[in-house]
Amino acid sequence: MKKHEFMKKFALSAAVFAAMLIFSGCLSVDNNSRTCEELANHMMRHTGATLDPRPFVFESVKAENGFGLKLDGQDVVFVKYNTKRQKMRDRLAYVDKNGFMYIAAIKIPAIRHGSFVMMDYMRFKPETKKKLLKAFQSFE
Repeated sequence: MKKHEFMKKFALSAAVFAAMLIFSGCLSVDNNSRTCEELANHMMRHTGATLDPRPFVFESVKAENGFGLKLDGQDVVFVKYNTKRQKMRDRLAYVDKNGFMYIAAIKIPAIRHGSFVMMDYMRFKPETKKKLLKAFQSFE
């Protein structure tokens, strides 16, 4: 009886450990060496979005770089943080924890993937939002 209980606990522990490894891999994407141009091309290729010609002031969120795309007549903004810098890692951790950022005291929904943050994606229709999230999360 004790051997059976030990095997059950061992199997459960192994399953939990495997799940932790899988999910930690999803959360720790290392795309810091990739550029905003590469992300923009990836997003345009996978969503049909176009580059927004208006400049985005990425310094307002203290990012290293940023750009905007137009999709279905609406804007979506992307910024890049350098994960080699502690202050930028702290900003990424804030997005992870809270799911938003502030721009000029306005709360903007945000999601992180590696060194990049996608902002203001929640206002899209569900099918468009799903396409945006899938494309964004597939960028490595």
